[in-house]
Amino acid sequence: MPGVVPKYNWTYPAILTIAREEGVAALYKGFVPKVLRLAPGGGVLLLVVEFTLGIFRKGAKRLSPRVDVNLSVSSSSRSPLYLER
Repeated sequence: MPGVVPKYNWTYPAILTIAREEGVAALYKGFVPKVLRLAPGGGVLLLVVEFTLGIFRKGAKRLSPRVDVNLSVSSSSRSPLYLER
């Protein structure tokens, strides 16, 4: 609104104003309800991610053929490391 000076116009002076007028505890007002609201969602997200990764890991093991690569020293090759299948 034109002509009205806002009470809070920057972060640090706002923090000081709130601490001075309402006390330091007012800076943490709402912290517990916020954590209680976010914690279940974070738990569900963790379960979904772990479940999905487990499905992908099982599918990747089943779908990809396993190729064993042996690194051994062979005198017949030019390189000291020879790949055997």
